[in-house]
Amino acid sequence: MLERVENGAGPEFRIWRCDEAAVVIGRGQDASCEVDVDYCRQQGIAVLRRGSGGGAVAIGPGTLQYAFALPYSLSPELQEISSSKRFCNRIVRAALPSTATCDENAWGDLVREGHKVGGLALRRRRRAMLLHGTLLLSADLDLIARALRHPTREPPYRRGRSHREFLT
Repeated sequence: MLERVENGAGPEFRIWRCDEAAVVIGRGQDASCEVDVDYCRQQGIAVLRRGSGGGAVAIGPGTLQYAFALPYSLSPELQEISSSKRFCNRIVRAALPSTATCDENAWGDLVREGHKVGGLALRRRRRAMLLHGTLLLSADLDLIARALRHPTREPPYRRGRSHREFLT
């Protein structure tokens, strides 16, 4: 998607669900620090690396993934990282049912009553960007807590909480 938009195609958007659990780590992360690799291996959970930044995420049943590939020429908001996140989060939040209200915080996470319900990652090129994220709909939080280690880097609003305490 990013390559096509970088090479002059129009904006693209994709949404999908995964039938099987997987863990996806960010471009610069060390899997052994972020993931309980032995647990994932025992459970048959694939551990994959994406080409964008951000932290490790467990996807699968109960999660919804989405991706935007957008040329910077689409909007002045896409010129900066933080405003790019706000631009895409506005679209995602507008698509949610009214019963699924959530707010966006300074890191671009979608939160509800102080708990994370959605995160995103970003990759920027010269003329276009890819922003992709995951929404927790009815995710297995126990599986997430087991598959992922406590992150080596965390936003201040997490306040050291475990995955089980931090996610909803």
